[in-house]
Amino acid sequence: MLSMLDRHQVQTLRAAGYSYRKIAATLQIALSTVQRVLREPAVTAAERQRSARRALRPRGRPPPDGRPAAPHADGMAPDRAAAHGPRSPAAAARGGEAL
Repeated sequence: MLSMLDRHQVQTLRAAGYSYRKIAATLQIALSTVQRVLREPAVTAAERQRSARRALRPRGRPPPDGRPAAPHADGMAPDRAAAHGPRSPAAAARGGEAL
């Protein structure tokens, strides 16, 4: 499945005069995919914003304590080690730093 950015690239390369085959070779996708993407409506800013919001949604299971997981801009799960404190006596001796 192509991302919105890849779809936009296909549309931009075609507008720049690239052939279907050249676009497929440049982006390393099938010729039929290029044809299908070019039959679709153009990618808009609203679709890009919707994709960005979707990336910020929390993923996976909620934390065991029932709190909702906070979304992160990088799309990765938060490092929960700092929130839960030290994991070993050695870490507590260093001043409470989590591993």
